[in-house]
Amino acid sequence: MFWRIPAPSRMRSRDRLAGLSAGLANAGLFSSGIPRGAQSALRIGTPLRLAVCPTPITPLYTAPMCRSLSTSRTATGPFSNLFNWGSSGPKSPLYSLRSASIRADANRGNFTYINRIAVALCISALALTVSVASSFYLLFDYIETELSPIDDTSGRVKDPARKYLLSAAIREQILPSSDSALLYLQRARTMLLKEQGFTERDPVIVEITQRIAEHMDLQGRLIEAAREYTKVWDYHVGSGDTEPSTEPKPLDAANLVFKIRLALQFGAVNVGLTRWDAAKAQLGAGLLWISQLNSLVEAESATSRGTGNPWHTSIRQGGRPVIYNIHDVHLMEIRIIERLGDTYALQSQLPAAQRLYSDALTKYHSYRALRDQAIQRGDLQLPTWRSVPHHWLWLNDEVYNGQIDLAGFYFPPVAAVASLSRRRSMAKDHNKYPVVDPWVCVDAQLMDHLGEIKYGLGQREDADSWLASSRGVVERNSGIPACDSCAAVIYSHIARISEFNNQPEAAMAHWLVASRKAEAAKDAVLMEKCNRNLFQLQIAHSKSKKSSDPAKK
Repeated sequence: MFWRIPAPSRMRSRDRLAGLSAGLANAGLFSSGIPRGAQSALRIGTPLRLAVCPTPITPLYTAPMCRSLSTSRTATGPFSNLFNWGSSGPKSPLYSLRSASIRADANRGNFTYINRIAVALCISALALTVSVASSFYLLFDYIETELSPIDDTSGRVKDPARKYLLSAAIREQILPSSDSALLYLQRARTMLLKEQGFTERDPVIVEITQRIAEHMDLQGRLIEAAREYTKVWDYHVGSGDTEPSTEPKPLDAANLVFKIRLALQFGAVNVGLTRWDAAKAQLGAGLLWISQLNSLVEAESATSRGTGNPWHTSIRQGGRPVIYNIHDVHLMEIRIIERLGDTYALQSQLPAAQRLYSDALTKYHSYRALRDQAIQRGDLQLPTWRSVPHHWLWLNDEVYNGQIDLAGFYFPPVAAVASLSRRRSMAKDHNKYPVVDPWVCVDAQLMDHLGEIKYGLGQREDADSWLASSRGVVERNSGIPACDSCAAVIYSHIARISEFNNQPEAAMAHWLVASRKAEAAKDAVLMEKCNRNLFQLQIAHSKSKKSSDPAKK
């Protein structure tokens, strides 16, 4: 026989036998139904295939038909109505039943496939959510335990104050914003004091107050910063006690490092507020604490392994390093001596200021050499911080604008490069500054101090030499915003000296360079100051030339 009738693979043969017989009868193939051989084939489930077709008969939408049944070659004869599925005309019940069966099977298969995809997507989304949540948890735990300086091992700080402190640490360490960090810290302190029963002298409150004072100092709010620093100073040194005790408590490395930094910060704020006596007392206390820390480092290195060199040994306390290296303390020592020099220079005690600046520059060269050797040996990683010059001395607006007499001192040192309005403008862009070595340009600032002092003492040649050396250092570091800003200040000092020496052309040239350096540092306030001085000098020079030219009279 040419024909073997296929039994549907997923339906019972007997259930579809009646429909299949009727379809064949209507097609004109047999008048009495399906032959006996075909019926037996259906009973045993033998697949029905066309002998001339190499592939099973399938619907057009699932697989291409064989050439004899394709739409391009229409079948003719008594089987045309049965096999011409692509042609227009009435569809047979066989086609309708088979198509409905296949569509139902396809729908069930598609539904199962879609279910599997949905399950896989749900599992993937769940895994991603768990991984992201775990990452955030680990990040917050790291911030709370490592980045946040608040020591609360007993867990006394509860929510929401704890969340405020966490947010402050993020805005200090990861996404720097002094304004936001200050707001979070103030809210946390208020909540701890009013709702959780903490006192002003609680160590947690003192640490928060220290951070609040640092942010106010950074933003140029010196009076408010001094008020907060006073609370911290009274806690660590004693109420109303500006002199350190001659018989200190047992040496504690962490406490000494903290107090040295506090003395530098608080002393610099008082210098900016022209509180000379308080500044001298605090900075002097800082030098005494540095001496005590050096003794502790020497004792530590004498019992430790390695070279025994005290300047290459980290202080450890309780198994953890309190400070990474002594070079950080060296830099603080240089800055404290520099601030003391500023205190005397701003009071026109120039010989004392000269000695302090010279001592600071000598220590800088010796300490820098030891530090470079440690870096070359691999004992010390190069520390970095953002190049916005937090370490500069900032004078209040009255002092900077000359409203307070500085006893004849010509202009403030390079550290006091601008008014507080400029510092506030720089603090807003703190996170935009690149990260650089904190020792960069320190020697340039000290040499500029000495140049100013020499000029104030009438030693013009020495002054020019120091200023030229300072200018050479900042030019080598051109491209760093802090160094470009320092260069602008140094050139402005040279321009001012040229004005005093009645050299207007040279002064205008230096003012122009200072303006360009300030522009490179993206310091709009300093650039405006340099441009204003340049414009005023140009007008004065033009008037003097007209008055001295007899042809134009």
